[in-house]
This record gives sequence, structure tokens and C-alpha cells, in this order.
Amino acid sequence: MRPFFTPMPHAPTRALATATRQARSLVLGVALLLLGTSAPLTAQASSTSKTAAKSTQSTKSKAGTKSKAGTKSKKGSSKKKKKTEKEVAAPIPTHRYTADTITVGSATAARNTRVLGTLNATSPNGATRAIPLAVIHGAKAGPIVAYLSQAPDSAFSTVAGLNKVVNLIDPAKVSGSIVIVPWFDADAAPVIIEQIAARADIIVAFSGQSIDDDLHPYGYWSRTGVTAQDKAGGALAMAFGLDVISIRDVNVAATSKRDDLLSTALADGKSVLLVEGGRASAAAASATNSVVAGCLNVLGSIGVITRAVGMNGKVSWIGTSQQLHAEVSGVFTPELPRGTKVRKGQKAGTFTDSVSAAVTDILAPRDGIITYIRGTPTAARDATILTVATNYGATPPPYSKPKP
Repeated sequence: MRPFFTPMPHAPTRALATATRQARSLVLGVALLLLGTSAPLTAQASSTSKTAAKSTQSTKSKAGTKSKAGTKSKKGSSKKKKKTEKEVAAPIPTHRYTADTITVGSATAARNTRVLGTLNATSPNGATRAIPLAVIHGAKAGPIVAYLSQAPDSAFSTVAGLNKVVNLIDPAKVSGSIVIVPWFDADAAPVIIEQIAARADIIVAFSGQSIDDDLHPYGYWSRTGVTAQDKAGGALAMAFGLDVISIRDVNVAATSKRDDLLSTALADGKSVLLVEGGRASAAAASATNSVVAGCLNVLGSIGVITRAVGMNGKVSWIGTSQQLHAEVSGVFTPELPRGTKVRKGQKAGTFTDSVSAAVTDILAPRDGIITYIRGTPTAARDATILTVATNYGATPPPYSKPKP
């Protein structure tokens, strides 16, 4: 499910790479075609042949304005900050929501209160269902911040993390209003856009993985070429605490369809961050805590709550991605975890054909970072095995306006 952008910049691009096995009998002569990227793993006992990878890249987005760190420490400070640490501050929104109450769906929150409620969404078949949400109306006026998750309900850390955030925020210490939707499906997107996104000043959206995925947490810095908007979006991504940030350059003037959440928000000049990730495992407490910390960091960086926001500054900026697809059903055995930096030709693992039992080495077709790796061993034909993104390193390239 790739709900927020149409299309997503890392959406699968079908290009095939062929791998042939030497000395394979005619009975077992099955070719394995793969698209991909990779990281190393242990070779299996049976003989293997190395895969020659060739894949098509998704649209390349170049990066631009480098967001600067915020407040410098005073001269009188007794302790010096580490060189690798810097404060992160997003430009504080100028909008101040001053109304005494705020209503979203069935939830009407007065100043200095937290209210739970639902928002009714109608599916194409006419069925109506209630989408749970929380509204926190701070004691003081300020911007409206929306946390919206269209991650699958199997993305435990994302859903659980947002639910924790609801209870951690004290309305008495909030300057502004916060709307949190821990989970909604694609059918509910239109009402989410109309009732929440259209009213919010800042939107942090979450898109996650299915039960068989292992996606490295990273954010999308969506740049429009508008300096102030781009600076705000980049600062949000850094404040969240992500070590990998993907650059997505957009041309909002060429957007003919305004039916996906984030493209609509960008066209309206809002500050936007999309976070990919969320492990499916309920045991991944660290992943859940990262979601919680990231959400609080964003609020701290824009002055909605009082919170010191710091990070080590070691961000890897990434761009275009290549995917590895299984041409036949089989078993993938990885060697490297998500987030690994790989070199072209580096072994990522092995793939065993479920019919012929032939084993093929999976090699990285390019230098980059593994942003996705299959989280379960079995893979059907056409299943994504790996995704490797271009690694720009510590300095993103300048903004490049995409052609219509």
C-alpha cells in the first residue's frame, strides 16, 4: 500500500536481470530473473551462479536547500556540545488557531483538553465505518499539527507509537492543536484530506509495511522549489531524528490530480513530512519508541511543546531506488540488514528456486543503501526482495524541477 503520493518515488519499476546457472540439467533449466539491490549473506551449500543485475531506476529527484541547525549555544555555557550534535529547529508556523474549541468528527475539544472520537468514512460499496482519532487542544493558541497513519495495521510500531503519543502529551503544556489518527485505510483518505489535512498547518504522515516487509525508517523531504516551504519540510525530517532522508522533488504546478493527501498539502503550501517504516513485530520496542520520540521532536522543533531536540547530524540523503523482484517463487535468504550501505556487485544473499532447488547469488546492481528487505523467507513470483536507494551522502544535491 502506497497511499500518500501518486506515484511513490520508490514504486516498483519493472526491469529484469537474468541469471543463468552453469551445468543445469534440462529438467531443472529454470531462469531466475531479478531486479535489484543488495547486501551480503552466507552462501548456501549447493552450487551457485552470480546474478548479473540490470534494473530501471525510478524518477530521479535531486536535492536542494540544506536546512540549517537552529539555536547556537551561548558563550557562557559551561559544557560544550559534541561536534556531531546540533539543535534542530523547524521554522515556527505563523498561524495561530485561537478558537476556544476545535471539532474533528465526533470529537469536540475545549482549550486544555484531550478528547477521543471518530471520523466516519464511506467505502466505495457504501459501507460506513468509524476511524478512531484523538484531538488535543492546547492551553495556548498555536498551529494545528496532524499525525496521520495509513500504514497497514500490521505495522505495530507505527500504530502503537501514535497511540502512546496521545497519552504522553499534556494539553496544559501545548501551544496549538494536535490531531492524531493512528490508522486509516485508503478508502478513508478523502475524508481525512477534507476534515483534517485541509485544516492543518503541518502534516506528518506515516506509511508502513506489510507483515512480510522490513523497511528501514526514513523520511521523504518533498521539495517544491519554494524556499521557505522546502526549508520547513527539511527541518521537520531532521527533527524527527531520521538517519536516512529521501529527496523527492515535485512540481506542484503540474499536478492535475489533487486526490492524494500529501500532494494536496504541498500544493496548498503546507509543511509536510512522510515517514516510511514501522516494523510488523510487536517485539520491536525500539521502533515504537522511535516513532514516539520523532513525533515529540517535531512538536518541540516548532514550539508546540517545550522539548530540546537534538540529533547527531549523521544523515544520509538518498534519491532514486532500484528494486529486486523474484521472477519465480522461492526462498530468499538475506545476509545484510536493512540500512546497510552496499557496493555494486556485493552479495546480498541467495535465492532458492522452489521448483528446481537451484540457488542463485543475489548481487547489488549499484552502490547505495538498502532501504527495504523482505522480512519473510518465502517469496512469490514478482515479489520484491530488496530495494537499494542512491546514496547522496551527507550533502543533498540541489532542487531540480521535474518535467510535467
